[in-house]
Amino acid sequence: MKKNILLNLFFLLGVASYGQETFKHYDTLFRDNVMTDFDLATVYFRKQKRLIKTDNDRVDYYLNAMAFYRRSSMHDSAKISILKAGKYLDAKDQMRQTDYYRLLGKIYRDENDFKKSNEVMLGFLKRTKLKRPYWEASLQNLIANNYNSLEQYDKAIQSGLKVKELLAKDHTEEANHLQVINYTFLGNVFEVKSDYDSSLYYFDRASEYIEPGDTLSLARLKSSMAVTLSLSGDTIKAIGYYRRSIQILEKTSYKIHLVHAYYNLGDAYLSSKPDSALYFMKKANVLSEQMDYPLIRAYALQGIGRWYFDAGETDSSIYYNELSIPFLEQVQHTVGLVRARMNLAESYYERKEEKKALEHARWAYSLSHTVDTPKMIEESSHLLSRIFHKQGALDSSIFYSDIYHRVKDSLMNADVLNRVRELNIKYDTKLKDEENSRLAIELEREQLESRFWIVTFIMILVLLIGILAYFYQKTRTQKQKLLLRQKQIEQEKIHRDLLLGRLKESMSALQSKNELITALENDRIFEEDQETVSERLIEKLLDRDDQMQFVVEFELVYQGFFDRLREHLKEGESLSKNDQRLSALVKLNLSNKEIAEILFISPNSVKKAKSRLFTKLEHPIDVSTGDFIRSL
Repeated sequence: MKKNILLNLFFLLGVASYGQETFKHYDTLFRDNVMTDFDLATVYFRKQKRLIKTDNDRVDYYLNAMAFYRRSSMHDSAKISILKAGKYLDAKDQMRQTDYYRLLGKIYRDENDFKKSNEVMLGFLKRTKLKRPYWEASLQNLIANNYNSLEQYDKAIQSGLKVKELLAKDHTEEANHLQVINYTFLGNVFEVKSDYDSSLYYFDRASEYIEPGDTLSLARLKSSMAVTLSLSGDTIKAIGYYRRSIQILEKTSYKIHLVHAYYNLGDAYLSSKPDSALYFMKKANVLSEQMDYPLIRAYALQGIGRWYFDAGETDSSIYYNELSIPFLEQVQHTVGLVRARMNLAESYYERKEEKKALEHARWAYSLSHTVDTPKMIEESSHLLSRIFHKQGALDSSIFYSDIYHRVKDSLMNADVLNRVRELNIKYDTKLKDEENSRLAIELEREQLESRFWIVTFIMILVLLIGILAYFYQKTRTQKQKLLLRQKQIEQEKIHRDLLLGRLKESMSALQSKNELITALENDRIFEEDQETVSERLIEKLLDRDDQMQFVVEFELVYQGFFDRLREHLKEGESLSKNDQRLSALVKLNLSNKEIAEILFISPNSVKKAKSRLFTKLEHPIDVSTGDFIRSL
């Protein structure tokens, strides 16, 4: 029974674990495909709902639902989903909190309420100290885009630089991807401010972070650089970048970026290749219509209208510019509306329809004040001055002409001030980059120094270990040699004792003959000196065979001794048996007294016997004969 309960419990835990992992799997697949393959993302999104188990799953699902409905232009459903996600959100879960407020900011951004979008995200950042720099950077990036949409370019740049600093502390793949987006954004903002050098600088920085397989970022960057080059006057180079961007994008599913590239290339071709310009403007118009992308469609229609205006076909120019107005009103793009009204005013002015031209010029002048765009105010006031002058209304013409010159002068001053401010920003950015480079070099140097000392320490340690091992081995070898020598000495002592014992036994056999020797000495004492008789008798005794057993056994222990001794004999000399025995006793390092006791002769006789032996040998002058024999 207990066994069945445990098995069921393990089974349920396994199913739950499998369900959880499957939910995460589909969650990842949905996020990966929602911006590229929406149909496939829809399948994953629907499968997710059946696998929800925890509150975190619910938060992830509703955040995905928000992205899903937003992608489907179902903004009300997207708002409901984001509110549901908020109910299950854990205040301690900073990652999901960040996703929640970023998506909530996007909801307000979709409604063109950029201020509210920023209030929501900045409020969250003010209340919460996020642990990971990337999370704050993702919010600051959207905040910067909102400032850009509000045409608050300085604040947009400040937020972009904040993102740059935050991401410098995070080197993950997603952080690098966001850094590409951020640098591209900064390049675009500086391009709007006509600071083309700064714009190209940040585009170059963006290229450093693009992954080899990131075709979208590469294409977007090339398009952005092309826009800047076009505005800076390098149209030929700009066109090359546009065409390369289009070649990349046409092989992908990123249509929203492709339509931008079509429009920008058409705009670049307007001054050099009008036919090519019209071709790409029409492609941008068709693709933006398919995608239901009103902003770029409006721009494309204005571009077509501008082409017809340059071609002298004012009717077609008016038609396309009027066609763009509903799309611009749909997205509440005031700057685009000002441009459309200006284009219409110019077209009607060319057709000499001053009344309609005046109507659209006033529209443009009024709208340019609402968004506080001095450049548009300058252009619209200049157009109004020309129209009133042509109508003969000189007072009105002078009034708008005065506004035109004042705005133009202020723009010139503002350009100077902006240039100084931009140079300061560029200088500060350069200083920061140089400081970061210096710190990076210093850090690398410290790391190299640390590695050097570590390697040095290891080498010294290895050397010490080697020295210790050498001395240990040397000491061990010396001990082994010492032990071996001690054993050899002990062995030699044993052999020496055995040989001496054998010799004493041999010599004891002579004792029985001492009486005979004594008698002989007594009988002939009167004839010869006693010492002479003793030596002669000793020689006779030493020549006896039974005493040679000692020599034989000695040769067995000290092999080759007598052969080596013979090698040093003088020419014509030979070793007698007596010489062999005496040299053996010298080899055994016995004193004259000890030899005398063994041979039963006097020490004086030993000396004489040794002297006779030594005269037969050749040896080095600086070595005594006894030492020489012992060395053999």
